[in-house]
Amino acid sequence: MSIVKTLKGAVIAAMVAGTALSATGASAAVINLGSLGVGSTSTDVSGLAVGTYSDEFDFSLSIPYTFAAFLSTISVKGAGNIDFIGGYIDTVSNPFTFASESFGTATIDVGSSGALDLAAGAHKIFVDYKVKTGPASYSLDVSVAPVPEPATWGMMLVGFGLVGAGMRSRKRSMVLA
Repeated sequence: MSIVKTLKGAVIAAMVAGTALSATGASAAVINLGSLGVGSTSTDVSGLAVGTYSDEFDFSLSIPYTFAAFLSTISVKGAGNIDFIGGYIDTVSNPFTFASESFGTATIDVGSSGALDLAAGAHKIFVDYKVKTGPASYSLDVSVAPVPEPATWGMMLVGFGLVGAGMRSRKRSMVLA
């Protein structure tokens, strides 16, 4: 009998918490991007009502990659207006940089992570934003490129050295002639 009362209490508490969240328009979505490889992918989050949101995008990398993420939203005549509050990849030490630009009746809000070298394994992108007028939507675009291996860097440096040596020897032969 006490288990039933405990379960009823838990269900009622969950319903009250859900009602409080829906009343403020707050939401936390977890979106799985899966395992990413070289290339780019785009995910749209749409149908957002007025409120404050925190979204989490989970993804994994099989090997180390250079990774970049870009957020964007457009509002026209104030409809679908989203203000990005913050965002980062894995830790707050990898934050997004945000900007907003107006063109007549349209406003574009963007956020960029810049290029980051990420190790193989599981990673997360966190995005916090406020929808001022709904329905609204935004897009997350990610780009993944392989991180050059040390041998590649070594070959590139040797190549630069050979080009520099070739240019230097040409200058000497021109001066002597």
